[in-house]
Amino acid sequence: MDFETKAFKNVDNEDFIGKWDAKEIIIKAGETRHFPEFLCFHLAKHLVMKIKNRELDEALEKDPTLSEVAQSRILNGGVEDLKREILNERPLPPEPPLATKEEVKPKFVCSHCGFEAKSELGLKTHLRSCKKVKV
Repeated sequence: MDFETKAFKNVDNEDFIGKWDAKEIIIKAGETRHFPEFLCFHLAKHLVMKIKNRELDEALEKDPTLSEVAQSRILNGGVEDLKREILNERPLPPEPPLATKEEVKPKFVCSHCGFEAKSELGLKTHLRSCKKVKV
């Protein structure tokens, strides 16, 4: 059985011990090894959990009254970036900024009164009751 292999890098400052099929896989801090792709994803998930749980423990040590929302932000923040770093994947390109209301130009404008509809159906609905349309 052939599997696609993928690089797995231990980006942590501690050795990582992963488990698969009841066997321990030890990856030294900063070490990169190649594994089947499915195993890389499994190990990456557990390494991310280890790093994030340690970050949470450190934050709780500093402030034991940390709210659940703040704890959730620590655990979930930057998870995808961390996975990409572990799996040596390129970061995603930045998303284009969302258009503001001023930038959005409606395509459906009533030629009688200037009403701006969001869709063709909206314009047709408006035209049925537009007071400036001559019957």
